[in-house]
Amino acid sequence: MEKKTTGVYITKTDDVKGIVTAIFSVFGIIDEGNDVVHAGAFAKTFVERGGKIRVLDLHRVDTISRAIGKPLSLREIPRSELPKAILDEYPDATGGAEAVVQFLMDTPEGKGAFVRIKEEVIDEWSFAYDALDYDFTTVERGGQDITIRNLRTIKLYEISPVIWGMNPATVTTSAKTEQDFEDNLAVVGDASVASSDIVDKGQAAQAPTQQATEIERKRLELRILLGTNE
Repeated sequence: MEKKTTGVYITKTDDVKGIVTAIFSVFGIIDEGNDVVHAGAFAKTFVERGGKIRVLDLHRVDTISRAIGKPLSLREIPRSELPKAILDEYPDATGGAEAVVQFLMDTPEGKGAFVRIKEEVIDEWSFAYDALDYDFTTVERGGQDITIRNLRTIKLYEISPVIWGMNPATVTTSAKTEQDFEDNLAVVGDASVASSDIVDKGQAAQAPTQQATEIERKRLELRILLGTNE
């Protein structure tokens, strides 16, 4: 399992009951891990796992209090719906993955995360995934040939607000109250939390046996903690 992080842009805030709209993945951008996420990569996982995805605190799963929110809706958006700020800085962006997130404002963890996003103290997001379908191409960047991994299909586990990100293009487009959305949100579902252990990009392929054993142990602990076999 891998994680990928991205930047955030805020347009609205509201203190009552925090709902945040975030573009947590931007398509067509070469990130710092030399990956490019392509349109359609999330289509299957949004349908199959939409109700199982939650919002975690920095990907942590050592206690259930790390679950700080849940997506109310998940969708891929076309280039025409990307904020102007993204298109101005990243003209090659082709679209993105958008989440409307309900933070658990009755908990200190959820409210604290929302306040930090609202105040732009936290301005990046990350998501945990498995790459199910991908291929490689060689492109020129900075006068050098580099190998790019094209992510075509992704299995999404969770998304997290984080301190630093990998793809600088993604944004938070709004942070407002539940009341603002109640008439037009497509609710994904209120299913059980599903997530998994996070391994930094590149580490999984190079990890020694001891690290691999530790990963499996943590993954088992996660499944017991969250009550899921996903």
